[in-house]
Amino acid sequence: MSTLLIVDNNEFTRKHITEPLRNVGYTIIEAATGKTGLNLLHNNLVDLMIIEIFMPEMDGIEVIRKVAGNYKKCKLIAISGHNNTPIHNRILSSTKLLGANAVIITPFSSDDIIYNVKYLLRVDHYKSQ
Repeated sequence: MSTLLIVDNNEFTRKHITEPLRNVGYTIIEAATGKTGLNLLHNNLVDLMIIEIFMPEMDGIEVIRKVAGNYKKCKLIAISGHNNTPIHNRILSSTKLLGANAVIITPFSSDDIIYNVKYLLRVDHYKSQ
């Protein structure tokens, strides 16, 4: 099964994302910072990354730019758990222009995460055949 990298500075959110994905069989790697996430991506074969946009030090937007430019086969899902204002939603939506394949705005369910991961990995599988 595929390997997923979850990058979020909030441990509760990481757990909310990782547990259901592990339960359906994905291999999970976790990072609490964008910099650590990039290092893990560099050293592991990762099929898909779920990245929080608003993090201290290196934010998700910077990570998405680097991943989209250097790791073309890695699918990206941008998420955010801060607030649900129009400006916040526009920033999150703009991540698609930078290379994110999907955007999930909180609150989200486990089913939302699982569906998006399965969809993106399935689409990639069919493109490679």
